[in-house]
Amino acid sequence: MPQVLKNPNDYRCLKTRKAIKMAFIALLERKDINDITITTLTREAEINRRTFYLHYQNVSDVIEDIENEIINRSCQAISGHDFESIKKNPCLIVQEVREIIAASFGIYRKILLSESNLSLILKIKDVIKQKLVKEILETGDADATLLPYAIDFLLGGMLTVFYQWYIGDRKIPFEQIANAVCSLSINTANALFHLKPADFS
Repeated sequence: MPQVLKNPNDYRCLKTRKAIKMAFIALLERKDINDITITTLTREAEINRRTFYLHYQNVSDVIEDIENEIINRSCQAISGHDFESIKKNPCLIVQEVREIIAASFGIYRKILLSESNLSLILKIKDVIKQKLVKEILETGDADATLLPYAIDFLLGGMLTVFYQWYIGDRKIPFEQIANAVCSLSINTANALFHLKPADFS
């Protein structure tokens, strides 16, 4: 039975967990995600198995920790804007989503591209969605029933475009893609943020 750390936020614990995660990311450059074991991971991180088990129960826990790190960064980025500013300039959402994926791709490219981890993109979307839905409903400008679906439509398209660019040949400059998404989002967001049930009756 793996031991549980009394203070997982201790500096030394955080440093060890970071070393394990960076070792995992390094191994992804040489191995398939499903071929990484605790043995290869501890060897890469230069720690023993006992130390590993103080922090994680298995390799899946390491992946989940990395995913949560990306998701937390998404929360912090979106929290920097209130709804009124987003309403005036929907491109702020595009910019934040673009920066979240761009920053994450530099370090976590293999995880984001793994077929078994496409759910991570959906998790990022849900984090942004929850923030937007909460803020918009507080203004009373949209219907609570329709709004979550509207936000799914907006963010789903945005994230899919960026994701497809990253896994594709990337012949088109990223800024050009981002500008196109921004233009599309302005009209879409202006319509979606004011949806009422009567619009569909």
